[in-house]
Amino acid sequence: MLNAVPYTETELIAALREGAQSAYSYLYDHYSAALYGCILQIIPEHEQAEDVLQEVFIKIFQKIEQYDSGKGRLFTWMMQIARNMAIDKVRSKGYKNNHRVATFVTDDMDQGDHGSVTPNMDHLGMDKVLISLDKTHKQVIDLAYFKGYTQNEIAKELDIPIGTVKTRVRNALTQLRKLLNLS
Repeated sequence: MLNAVPYTETELIAALREGAQSAYSYLYDHYSAALYGCILQIIPEHEQAEDVLQEVFIKIFQKIEQYDSGKGRLFTWMMQIARNMAIDKVRSKGYKNNHRVATFVTDDMDQGDHGSVTPNMDHLGMDKVLISLDKTHKQVIDLAYFKGYTQNEIAKELDIPIGTVKTRVRNALTQLRKLLNLS
Protein backbone atom coordinates (compact mmCIF):
# COMPACT_ATOMS: atom_id res chain seq x y z
CA MET A 1 0.00 0.00 0.00
CA LEU A 2 1.37 3.40 -0.93
CA ASN A 3 1.99 5.88 1.83
CA ALA A 4 -0.63 8.62 1.62
CA VAL A 5 1.66 11.44 2.84
CA PRO A 6 2.87 13.30 -0.26
CA TYR A 7 6.32 14.81 -0.08
CA THR A 8 8.08 17.32 -2.27
CA GLU A 9 11.60 16.21 -3.08
CA THR A 10 13.06 18.73 -0.60
CA GLU A 11 10.69 17.60 2.17
CA LEU A 12 11.45 13.95 1.45
CA ILE A 13 15.20 14.48 1.64
CA ALA A 14 14.86 16.41 4.91
CA ALA A 15 12.62 13.71 6.40
CA LEU A 16 15.03 10.96 5.30
CA ARG A 17 17.95 12.79 6.88
CA GLU A 18 15.93 13.08 10.11
CA GLY A 19 15.30 9.32 9.99
CA ALA A 20 11.50 9.56 9.66
CA GLN A 21 10.06 6.06 9.15
CA SER A 22 7.19 7.45 7.06
CA ALA A 23 9.73 8.99 4.66
CA TYR A 24 11.53 5.66 4.25
CA SER A 25 8.21 3.93 3.59
CA TYR A 26 7.24 6.61 1.09
CA LEU A 27 10.61 6.32 -0.67
CA TYR A 28 10.31 2.57 -0.99
CA ASP A 29 6.66 2.64 -2.06
CA HIS A 30 7.21 5.27 -4.74
CA TYR A 31 10.65 4.39 -6.12
CA SER A 32 11.20 0.65 -5.68
CA ALA A 33 9.49 -0.35 -8.95
CA ALA A 34 11.63 1.98 -11.06
CA LEU A 35 14.84 0.98 -9.27
CA TYR A 36 13.92 -2.70 -9.58
CA GLY A 37 13.35 -2.22 -13.31
CA CYS A 38 16.79 -0.66 -13.69
CA ILE A 39 18.40 -3.53 -11.77
CA LEU A 40 16.44 -6.11 -13.75
CA GLN A 41 17.84 -4.71 -16.99
CA ILE A 42 21.30 -5.69 -15.72
CA ILE A 43 20.44 -8.75 -13.61
CA PRO A 44 17.60 -10.65 -15.30
CA GLU A 45 17.22 -13.17 -12.45
CA HIS A 46 14.33 -11.88 -10.33
CA GLU A 47 15.54 -13.27 -6.99
CA GLN A 48 19.01 -11.79 -7.37
CA ALA A 49 17.59 -8.50 -8.64
CA GLU A 50 15.35 -8.33 -5.55
CA ASP A 51 18.37 -8.94 -3.30
CA VAL A 52 20.25 -6.11 -5.00
CA LEU A 53 17.19 -3.85 -4.63
CA GLN A 54 17.24 -4.41 -0.87
CA GLU A 55 20.97 -3.64 -0.79
CA VAL A 56 20.31 -0.47 -2.81
CA PHE A 57 17.79 0.82 -0.28
CA ILE A 58 20.14 0.04 2.59
CA LYS A 59 22.86 2.02 0.84
CA ILE A 60 20.47 4.90 0.09
CA PHE A 61 19.45 5.03 3.76
CA GLN A 62 23.09 4.91 4.89
CA LYS A 63 24.34 7.49 2.37
CA ILE A 64 21.44 9.98 2.32
CA GLU A 65 23.64 12.58 4.01
CA GLN A 66 25.97 12.44 1.00
CA TYR A 67 23.22 13.29 -1.47
CA ASP A 68 23.81 16.74 -3.00
CA SER A 69 20.78 18.32 -4.67
CA GLY A 70 23.11 20.68 -6.52
CA LYS A 71 24.43 17.74 -8.54
CA GLY A 72 21.07 16.32 -9.59
CA ARG A 73 17.70 15.02 -8.51
CA LEU A 74 17.20 12.42 -5.80
CA PHE A 75 15.75 9.94 -8.30
CA THR A 76 18.82 10.24 -10.56
CA TRP A 77 21.13 9.71 -7.57
CA MET A 78 19.18 6.61 -6.50
CA MET A 79 19.14 5.21 -10.05
CA GLN A 80 22.90 5.62 -10.25
CA ILE A 81 23.30 3.71 -6.98
CA ALA A 82 21.01 0.95 -8.28
CA ARG A 83 22.82 0.74 -11.59
CA ASN A 84 26.27 0.68 -9.99
CA MET A 85 25.30 -1.96 -7.44
CA ALA A 86 23.76 -4.16 -10.13
CA ILE A 87 26.88 -3.86 -12.28
CA ASP A 88 29.08 -4.63 -9.26
CA LYS A 89 26.97 -7.73 -8.62
CA VAL A 90 27.29 -8.93 -12.24
CA ARG A 91 31.04 -8.38 -12.17
CA SER A 92 31.46 -10.24 -8.88
CA LYS A 93 33.16 -13.61 -8.99
CA GLY A 94 30.34 -15.30 -7.08
CA TYR A 95 27.70 -14.05 -9.52
CA LYS A 96 29.74 -15.19 -12.53
CA ASN A 97 30.24 -18.65 -11.04
CA ASN A 98 26.56 -19.00 -10.10
CA HIS A 99 25.49 -17.70 -13.50
CA ARG A 100 27.64 -20.30 -15.30
CA VAL A 101 26.07 -23.10 -13.26
CA ALA A 102 22.56 -21.75 -13.86
CA THR A 103 23.24 -21.53 -17.60
CA PHE A 104 24.21 -25.19 -17.76
CA VAL A 105 21.10 -26.21 -15.82
CA THR A 106 18.62 -24.07 -17.76
CA ASP A 107 20.00 -25.00 -21.19
CA ASP A 108 18.38 -28.41 -20.79
CA MET A 109 15.10 -27.12 -19.34
CA ASP A 110 12.01 -25.61 -20.90
CA GLN A 111 12.45 -21.85 -21.24
CA GLY A 112 8.69 -21.11 -20.98
CA ASP A 113 7.13 -18.35 -18.89
CA HIS A 114 7.07 -19.27 -15.22
CA GLY A 115 4.61 -16.58 -14.23
CA SER A 116 7.24 -13.89 -13.90
CA VAL A 117 6.29 -10.32 -14.55
CA THR A 118 8.75 -7.91 -16.15
CA PRO A 119 8.26 -4.43 -14.76
CA ASN A 120 7.00 -1.86 -17.19
CA MET A 121 9.81 0.65 -17.63
CA ASP A 122 7.77 2.75 -20.06
CA HIS A 123 6.65 5.02 -17.23
CA LEU A 124 10.21 6.33 -17.22
CA GLY A 125 9.86 7.13 -20.93
CA MET A 126 13.14 5.44 -21.72
CA ASP A 127 11.64 2.78 -23.97
CA LYS A 128 10.53 5.35 -26.53
CA VAL A 129 13.76 7.30 -26.32
CA LEU A 130 15.98 4.25 -26.79
CA ILE A 131 13.91 3.02 -29.72
CA SER A 132 14.53 6.30 -31.52
CA LEU A 133 18.32 5.96 -31.18
CA ASP A 134 20.45 4.92 -34.12
CA LYS A 135 20.93 1.10 -34.10
CA THR A 136 24.66 1.28 -33.35
CA HIS A 137 24.07 3.83 -30.59
CA LYS A 138 21.29 1.75 -29.03
CA GLN A 139 23.57 -1.29 -29.08
CA VAL A 140 26.42 0.37 -27.15
CA ILE A 141 24.03 2.04 -24.67
CA ASP A 142 22.35 -1.31 -24.01
CA LEU A 143 25.68 -3.05 -23.42
CA ALA A 144 27.22 -0.25 -21.36
CA TYR A 145 24.33 0.97 -19.25
CA PHE A 146 21.91 -1.93 -19.02
CA LYS A 147 24.28 -4.90 -19.13
CA GLY A 148 27.23 -3.31 -17.36
CA TYR A 149 29.88 -3.94 -20.01
CA THR A 150 33.09 -1.94 -19.96
CA GLN A 151 34.22 -0.25 -23.17
CA ASN A 152 36.84 -2.98 -23.66
CA GLU A 153 34.18 -5.67 -23.22
CA ILE A 154 31.94 -3.90 -25.74
CA ALA A 155 34.81 -3.78 -28.23
CA LYS A 156 35.35 -7.53 -27.86
CA GLU A 157 31.62 -8.33 -27.96
CA LEU A 158 31.01 -6.30 -31.13
CA ASP A 159 34.45 -7.04 -32.60
CA ILE A 160 35.20 -3.36 -33.19
CA PRO A 161 38.11 -1.13 -32.11
CA ILE A 162 37.95 0.52 -28.67
CA GLY A 163 38.13 3.95 -30.33
CA THR A 164 34.96 3.14 -32.27
CA VAL A 165 33.23 2.11 -29.05
CA LYS A 166 34.21 5.38 -27.36
CA THR A 167 32.98 7.40 -30.34
CA ARG A 168 29.68 5.53 -30.46
CA VAL A 169 29.10 5.97 -26.73
CA ARG A 170 29.86 9.69 -26.93
CA ASN A 171 27.61 10.10 -29.99
CA ALA A 172 24.85 8.04 -28.35
CA LEU A 173 24.93 10.21 -25.22
CA THR A 174 24.82 13.34 -27.39
CA GLN A 175 21.82 11.94 -29.27
CA LEU A 176 20.11 11.02 -25.96
CA ARG A 177 20.63 14.55 -24.61
CA LYS A 178 18.99 15.97 -27.73
CA LEU A 179 16.09 13.51 -27.54
CA LEU A 180 15.56 14.35 -23.88
CA ASN A 181 16.01 18.09 -24.49
CA LEU A 182 18.93 18.26 -22.07
CA SER A 183 21.40 20.00 -24.35
